[in-house]
Amino acid sequence: MGKLNKGIFDPTPVIEAVYDYHDFDEAMACAMRDDTYKVVMRITD
Repeated sequence: MGKLNKGIFDPTPVIEAVYDYHDFDEAMACAMRDDTYKVVMRITD
């Protein structure tokens, strides 16, 4: 079991943005910036 599952590491501070999968192009543009560390895409409706 990984550190995320155990609650040892909270990734929230490193997430730049959360995008819906319908906003794929916007999410990719954000993810490709040099100052962005992590972008999350929400796949469910």
